[in-house]
Amino acid sequence: MHAARTLIVRDGFDALTTRRLADEAGITAPTLYNLIGDKNEIIRQLVSDGVGRVGSRATLGEDLPPLAIAEGIIETALCVVAEDEAYYRAVVIASDRVPGAFAAAGDGPASVANAAQISIDMMTAACRAANGARLLEGHVAAETLGLQIFIGFRGPFRDWANQLISVGEFRRRALRGLYMALAVDAAPQFRDILRAKIIELEPPFHAGLEEAA
Repeated sequence: MHAARTLIVRDGFDALTTRRLADEAGITAPTLYNLIGDKNEIIRQLVSDGVGRVGSRATLGEDLPPLAIAEGIIETALCVVAEDEAYYRAVVIASDRVPGAFAAAGDGPASVANAAQISIDMMTAACRAANGARLLEGHVAAETLGLQIFIGFRGPFRDWANQLISVGEFRRRALRGLYMALAVDAAPQFRDILRAKIIELEPPFHAGLEEAA
C-alpha cells in the first residue's frame, strides 16, 4: 500500500495500474495480484486506509461538552486531510471509480464499511452524550444522527477532492451539516445555539452581492 500511495501522490490517480504499481514495489505483476488482488481491490484498500487514518486520529475527548466533541472530530479530520491533500484527493477520486469503495455502514466491502463506521460511531457517541446532557430531545436515534452527520461530511469531502470547493468551504459545509443534523432533534435552547453557529458560518450577504456583480 505504501507503493500505491507514493505512486498516486507523485503521478496522480490515473498512474495507478497494476504494472506500474508492481514496478514501484519492485515485484512482478503476478506477485502483486497474489498479494493484494486486482486494481479494484487495491483501490478499496487505499480507501480503507485513508478513512482509517482519519478515524484513528480523531478522539472523543470525553471531558469536553458534546458539541465540542463532534466539532473536534470534524476539525481533526480536516487537519489530517490538509497534511496530505494530494493523497486524500486521490483516495476520494479513487472511491468514486469503484462502486462501494467509500461506503457507509452496511454497504460495500466489509473492511471499508468498518473504516467508515469508525467515524459514524464517534459521531453517534457524541450524539448520545448530547442526549445525556438533555441538549437533544431524543426523538431521533443517536445512530441516525451519527450517520446523517457522516453523510453530511462525505458530500463536501468529495467536492473538495474534485477541486470544486476550497478546504475552507469544505470545513464550512461539514460544520453546517453537523449543526443542521443536530438541530432536527435539539432542545429549544440548544437549537438557538446551533442556529447562531450556522449563521456565523454563512458569508456576509453583501459579499455574495459583490461576487455576483
